[in-house]
Amino acid sequence: MNQSPLTVAVVGLSKIVLPLAVQFAQHGCRVIGCDINSQVVDMTNTGQSHIQEEPGLATALTDVVHKGSLSATLNTADAVSQAAVVVVIVPVGIDARHEVDFASIDAATAAIGDGYREKLEIQEKEEQFATSAQDGRYSQQGARS
Repeated sequence: MNQSPLTVAVVGLSKIVLPLAVQFAQHGCRVIGCDINSQVVDMTNTGQSHIQEEPGLATALTDVVHKGSLSATLNTADAVSQAAVVVVIVPVGIDARHEVDFASIDAATAAIGDGYREKLEIQEKEEQFATSAQDGRYSQQGARS
């Protein structure tokens, strides 16, 4: 019996998620990467990495795209509707006043909800550090510097 590969939707093709997506694809999954940046989606679909600082990523991405194991889309809801597993890793900004901007996670969650059906969902956030111009201290969500 020939079993179809597990389909994984990864939401947010950042420097953390794109290598993860490639790993899923290299290990037999069909991966659909989702991003709101059309340039990132277009580059990914042609096998070009927008992330240069990861050794081996460009070659591995080209390989899995050409094998048909990984593709990218702007349509998160459609990708989620096809996936058995959804991985969400999107930036959550923190400004100099230590206030969190949840706009990206809210938008990702809304798009996932539009395509959601029963499945396992793994959610993570990227914390962006903000630096105080006055004293050079930094903070992240929930931490005071």
